[in-house]
Amino acid sequence: MREVIRGYAAAVFDHLPEAEVGEVTAALRRFSEALGGNEELSRTLGDDALPLSVRSAIVSDLLAPAPQPARSLVLFAVRADQASELSNDVGWLVFRGGEELPRRAGGPDPDPSAGHTGVNERLHGYALALFERVDDEAVVDEVEDQLFRVSRIIESNRPLNDTLTNFDLPVDLREGVVDDLLRGKAEEITIQLVRYAVAENRGQLTGHLDWLAQRVAEERGRRNAMVSSAVELRPEQRQQLAESLARLTGRRVALQTEVDPDLLGGLRVVVGDTVLDGTVRRRLEQVGRVLVHGTRQRSGGEERPS
Repeated sequence: MREVIRGYAAAVFDHLPEAEVGEVTAALRRFSEALGGNEELSRTLGDDALPLSVRSAIVSDLLAPAPQPARSLVLFAVRADQASELSNDVGWLVFRGGEELPRRAGGPDPDPSAGHTGVNERLHGYALALFERVDDEAVVDEVEDQLFRVSRIIESNRPLNDTLTNFDLPVDLREGVVDDLLRGKAEEITIQLVRYAVAENRGQLTGHLDWLAQRVAEERGRRNAMVSSAVELRPEQRQQLAESLARLTGRRVALQTEVDPDLLGGLRVVVGDTVLDGTVRRRLEQVGRVLVHGTRQRSGGEERPS
């Protein structure tokens, strides 16, 4: 089971009215039984050599009478996993639907704990499900920016970070802290994503939020550049920097900026795994290392030219 499917399913079931959970689960069960009872259908949909478009069209036709959430869940599994895993994926979706109402009543979470990479994938799936409902690209832009901002707030506030990552506290209490922090100040999708990250993370909350913001940008053909500067950048400076980074990376770049007076001057830019540090503070540190290195050379009895 790919973790991205777990995240997508969590978002779909989280937002289903209680009265519809049974209906959606029953539709998933009927499809699972059809796969198990029809060898030719199972062989066709489980054939990795068959184009994704063909397999998706077959599933869409078969599930045409089913509720829309059931269609979305199966079609996402078709897209997100190998064809040979479809039967297992649909069987798990039936199980997940059966566990939804007990979960809401206080029962255990049907998804086991995941490692760092697994949590990232779940967040990605959760976000994909939520963004399917959004038509306005400006909302996606806003959510992307808000995820970055929320991550910086949590990162800079140790008591807040400790509370949100304290697994001895009930999940609903930690999610309530997120609501208090963001309600009325952020998009509803941002709040839902942060709540899910708080519930799923295992101590690296800001890292998960930063990763998710990056993925949102990449899904839309862009890269995030995290820019730290000693003073606020002017609009024309932001535009010039975005154009330069686009030429460097070969993709559109979305700037996420923060002001850090400790940098003294210049910029520090992080794009993916690439760090471009042109700050005055960085240069001073480099000079300091050179001076220390030179002093040690001389103290060793040999003075070398610089």
